[in-house]
Amino acid sequence: MAEVNVKVGEKTYTIECDPGEEVEVQAAANEFNAESQKILGSIGKVPEVKLLLMAGLMLGGRLRISEENQEKKITQIKSLENQVNELMEKSNIIENEANSIKEVYHQEKTNEYKEFESGYATFLQSILTKLENLLVIDSNLPGELKTENNSEINDKENTDQKELF
Repeated sequence: MAEVNVKVGEKTYTIECDPGEEVEVQAAANEFNAESQKILGSIGKVPEVKLLLMAGLMLGGRLRISEENQEKKITQIKSLENQVNELMEKSNIIENEANSIKEVYHQEKTNEYKEFESGYATFLQSILTKLENLLVIDSNLPGELKTENNSEINDKENTDQKELF
């Protein structure tokens, strides 16, 4: 056992403690002595037992207030933790809703693109069909009509050219 000399009030005491606890015992004794000095300063000379009792009661009262404050702080911390958890849950709900909205928007845009692509393909198919029909008609015309039609087109082109100049 280790020994520590502590002063409380006007008297010095030798206290035994476990090895390594000397600093903590000395710090506690200094606090106890400071409280004793306050009592001596306010009421004057007091019997040793009464001084020790009053200093112990004062420190015990401060400890009780400290523990009550600690409990209040723990309650506040738990309340804040609950609020944080609620906010995180709400945040997750909002994030899920946003993702759902993004998916719906993406799906709508994909459907619009597919509709456009389908309409475009239908339009191109109709042009191709008309071109094929024209080719069929052109291939069925007798040679004279083809030549006549071609010369009319050429005459019209030449006529248009002359009118421009």
